[in-house]
Amino acid sequence: MRKNDPLKYVIIVFLSIGIIFSALALFFYKKQSDFIETAIKTTGKVINLQVSRKGSKAPIVEYFDKNQQQHFYYHDVYTRPSSYSVGDEVELYYSPTNVEDARLSQDYFLILIFGFLGTVFIIVSVVCIKVFWRPSK
Repeated sequence: MRKNDPLKYVIIVFLSIGIIFSALALFFYKKQSDFIETAIKTTGKVINLQVSRKGSKAPIVEYFDKNQQQHFYYHDVYTRPSSYSVGDEVELYYSPTNVEDARLSQDYFLILIFGFLGTVFIIVSVVCIKVFWRPSK
């Protein structure tokens, strides 16, 4: 590969993106794990589904804290078809210091997206390095 070959810069950009996405996946995983470690586990019930303009749906979950106070969790990940149905019981965690700060126990969407994309970018970069990157003479 020549010194100023544009492919060299593309490979470096892909590798950088892969490293950044993988780091974001680790960051979100650590953040989720830390939250779950200190949070209180409870069971909630899907009482309704929010519908986006495109027809995707996200659950609205009713849950009760340890004092039997009613709270609602509005999930921010919309899917089509819906991952939940009205009446489903779901496991969620809420913060003991802020009961409104709740998360579904299966909420690993960002972690999976960034982890998958990071892995793909790194693999493509490594393959390109093996195939195209020749030492300069």
